[in-house]
Amino acid sequence: MNVLYNGPTFPPFTGLLYTILIAVLTTLSACAGSGSGTSQTNPDMKTLKTSVFYRERMMLPPGSIVSVTLEDVSRMDTTSEMLSKVAVEATGGPPYQVAINYDPAAIKEKKSYNLRAQIYNGEQLLFSSTERIDPFKPQGNDHITIMLQKSAGSKTPAKPDSTLTNTYWKLDMLLGKTMELGADGKELYMVLESENNRVRGFSGCNNFSGSFKLEDKSLHFGQIISTQMACMEGMEQEFSFLQTLSTADYFKITADELLIYNSSGEPVIRFTARYLQ
Repeated sequence: MNVLYNGPTFPPFTGLLYTILIAVLTTLSACAGSGSGTSQTNPDMKTLKTSVFYRERMMLPPGSIVSVTLEDVSRMDTTSEMLSKVAVEATGGPPYQVAINYDPAAIKEKKSYNLRAQIYNGEQLLFSSTERIDPFKPQGNDHITIMLQKSAGSKTPAKPDSTLTNTYWKLDMLLGKTMELGADGKELYMVLESENNRVRGFSGCNNFSGSFKLEDKSLHFGQIISTQMACMEGMEQEFSFLQTLSTADYFKITADELLIYNSSGEPVIRFTARYLQ
């Protein structure tokens, strides 16, 4: 079948124009079929989920980094081959949940592999795993647990002083006596809220609230009110706690310990900061 075209006509390509056109089309085709290896993502990548922790009761200094490395340890006569590595900032306390991606095509059945975790602060190594962990061995849960040991050259960082306000303060000692748990096994505590200079807490049987005035290291409590429950035990301890708060004159915080002094310079109440998740 013949098709008639009534549109405008164009002169035939000359040899030079034809050569240029072919070159341009060839270049565009090559660009469309290739890409940068760093910008492309492999859809076949898989992920290992790890839970990294240490047993020491200490907080990491700010800026600490948790790294997890997947390595080939098949050859004993040479250093391990790194297959993948990820590093994240350590926020809060352990355990740290770290996910590491890897290419399953690089994993061979007869080779041996290891997951290694470390924690650094700047150039200082703080913690490192010391046991081999086979990431492809069946695990009891979705996360691979990696326990770290403290590095011999690391120093335990000094605990920063807790802040007086907006901290959960657990009552430890009152007038030289260790505190017992209150009703229903609940611990006695207080929280000083900076927004409205309000204090709230649990005194052993009842919840309490009130106001406070803070000037530098000077601390005074205003009128404190509480709920009106009656408990079989702990009422004497509750009365003593609230009565002693009213004698507060100034305070001192060292790390996570709060001492409240009366006007005679005697420490009358001791609290310990509790860090809530």
